[in-house]
Amino acid sequence: MNPEDRAALVEESTRRMAAGFDAMAGGDWNGAAICFRIAAESRGRLPWRTDGEAAWLLSACWLNFGDVLLRMGNPAVLDEAMDALDRTMGVMACLDLGRNPAFVDRMILTWLNRAAVFHEMGDAEASLRDFAAGEALLAEWGDDVTTARSFLAAMLRVNRARTLVLAANPLEAWQEAGRGISRLRKVPATPDALVAGILAR
Repeated sequence: MNPEDRAALVEESTRRMAAGFDAMAGGDWNGAAICFRIAAESRGRLPWRTDGEAAWLLSACWLNFGDVLLRMGNPAVLDEAMDALDRTMGVMACLDLGRNPAFVDRMILTWLNRAAVFHEMGDAEASLRDFAAGEALLAEWGDDVTTARSFLAAMLRVNRARTLVLAANPLEAWQEAGRGISRLRKVPATPDALVAGILAR
């Protein structure tokens, strides 16, 4: 792909992503999903397996597509949401997480979203497993390197508390929720934290 075609593709797909976010803001989940899916198909033509920038751009499409499907609250699309998140991870595997803290943040968020999908499916064991995978990344790369990551670390615990209720562990859920809330109180209300909060629910 020549530079001019690449630039045009990125520009058009970025417009699609923006339209998707606008649709989400208006509560149009189906419209947002269509925009993110089209952007993913477009960016999938980039050499993302060998180009870090292309991988970063494509992973954003699949992550947001999976996220909006999850937000629909429709059990019929949960398998598709999981597939989108698996695609996100497949693309992110082409990136060196050590090169950019944002790469780690996105991987953690993807694990949290997978855990949320499993929760909605009623599979507490799988959900807790994915929360543990996200927690392992926090332990490896630090849980307060970025403001967004601090928020994700807090939301991991708050959301895991919900799954612990599903797993019939109310006391552990209460303790975990308390740890999450304690962390949330320490996170400054920066734009990065607000975005992380929106994405991590």
